[in-house]
Amino acid sequence: MSVIYSPQQFAGFWRRYLALLIDSNLEFIALLVLSLNFGQSGILLWMAMVLAYDIGFHHKFGATIGQQIVKIRIVSIDGERLTLWQCLGRFIARFFSALPLQYGFLRSLWDNQRQTWHDEFAG
Repeated sequence: MSVIYSPQQFAGFWRRYLALLIDSNLEFIALLVLSLNFGQSGILLWMAMVLAYDIGFHHKFGATIGQQIVKIRIVSIDGERLTLWQCLGRFIARFFSALPLQYGFLRSLWDNQRQTWHDEFAG
């Protein structure tokens, strides 16, 4: 899987970071709203919403709202739209990218194709 903002260029670390910051703020607002309205059940609803948001937007549009704003589109290695399984695999693999002190995310700083672990895992 490649992260691109044009057919020839891969998105760099700071563009990815800005997209993540935008999406995180949107998800935080949703968490506040759901928690205030549904209490502890709101946290479970929020977790389901984050899963559906990430997988749904990547499958249907190739990007979350944050990624769309900074003009990043996620595609498979062959340049096609991600399958649902690739989207799910990418979502799960992001947790592994975060585990060793964010190394899986930071490696995009020196990788020739600017890929993270979850990009490579989802193929």
